[in-house]
Amino acid sequence: MLNNMTIKKKLVILSIVVLSVISLFGIKSSYETYNNYLNIKDTSALIKLSVKMSAVLHELQKERGASAGFIGSKGKKFVDILPKQH
Repeated sequence: MLNNMTIKKKLVILSIVVLSVISLFGIKSSYETYNNYLNIKDTSALIKLSVKMSAVLHELQKERGASAGFIGSKGKKFVDILPKQH
């Protein structure tokens, strides 16, 4: 079959095959890049949430320490700290 074709037709077929392969690799690369973008976006949101959660946990730890100090001192220490807790 290929023996009966002209060189021009053979080059056209070869060019189509090569361009198709290059296009498929380009599409695959674009898809992977887009997936990486989505993963980074999700990770960014989780990091922001983690920072907020860390601040809340820190406040809870401060309150726990102040409450323990208040109870341990039988109400003599940390009297002014507990009402100021955010």
